[in-house]
Amino acid sequence: MSPKAMTAEQLYELTAQYYDLGAHRTGTPPDLATAEWFFGRLVELGATPDRSQVAFDRYEVQTSLVDTDGEAVPCDAVYYEFLGHFEGGEFTTTTAPAIGAGNASSFDALLSDRDEPLVIVIEDGPPGHVVMPNRRVGDGSRPPAVVVPSNVGERLVGARLTVDARLVPGRCESSSAVLGDGPPVTVTTPLSGWFGCASERGSGAAIALDLAARLAETNTVTVVACSGHELDHLGLHAWLGDAATRGGVPSGPVVHLGASIAAARNGVLEPRFVLQGPDAPTGWVDELTSVVAPANYQVVTIDDPWPGEGRNWRAHTGTVLSFTGAGTWFHTAGDTPEQATTSAALGIARDAVWNATQALLDRIR
Repeated sequence: MSPKAMTAEQLYELTAQYYDLGAHRTGTPPDLATAEWFFGRLVELGATPDRSQVAFDRYEVQTSLVDTDGEAVPCDAVYYEFLGHFEGGEFTTTTAPAIGAGNASSFDALLSDRDEPLVIVIEDGPPGHVVMPNRRVGDGSRPPAVVVPSNVGERLVGARLTVDARLVPGRCESSSAVLGDGPPVTVTTPLSGWFGCASERGSGAAIALDLAARLAETNTVTVVACSGHELDHLGLHAWLGDAATRGGVPSGPVVHLGASIAAARNGVLEPRFVLQGPDAPTGWVDELTSVVAPANYQVVTIDDPWPGEGRNWRAHTGTVLSFTGAGTWFHTAGDTPEQATTSAALGIARDAVWNATQALLDRIR
């Protein structure tokens, strides 16, 4: 580790600070506060920020589902499906796997071509926890749809659903900051998510701050951190478009710290992925595999589309190193610092990210 490396305890504290800001849904007060917090930390590290926001139609919704005993069934709306007021017991029920929750288009086939409300049981999610699917901003022209936990199927018979939804003006972060001097490198991590997102987002934000500060000793580091991740990467699309208009995305390699960088179950880091390409150095897969193995990362090579925001960067630059995955509490309110990560897990993940980044930079110098 370089002298400026944060301790594992400091990384955990940053992760907890991120979580404590609240549910990070795009355009909400906690989301806007998160951007202030993150870029404030970068300024403390000596960065010069370039702050911007993008306007969008924010989905504002209240949902309830009550069983025949009058007890509330945990539920949440599938965003941008419905506008207006619905109340009644007429709905169909289906199931879907949690694995598709991170892709904004995974539920498209399930949601299209229907004329009545839909209740989706996420069949393999944690019992008692709603697993929220990512969605694109839309016009809300279909009947309502909601998601419920894996263990409530029997309670849906005779239940009554209420949904009130509207579109309101919203804004979200589409920003970057620059620090250091030397060959260029970009560090990028999303800022928003459905819930507190301690391991899904907070661990990535913490490790991004550590990585950027250490790289700035020898490199010019552009840190790109946008909101709108759960809305099909809304903020990053805007940032990349604006950067291209202004003369191009920063040159040099990109290190993408995506979902669940330090997600742990019972203190043990969960399996996640490192993706590289398309112009990554040849002959270094064995080296990369070795340096990320202690953090339970697996190096994989897949065609597009990549999972997460790494795929957006591939269209703009050739050398992308993308860390991403999903933990047990992915896209649920159970993703708390105490339950979903540890200081030890954060330290191990930090070292894997640092060592992989250094190996990449050594190869392309």
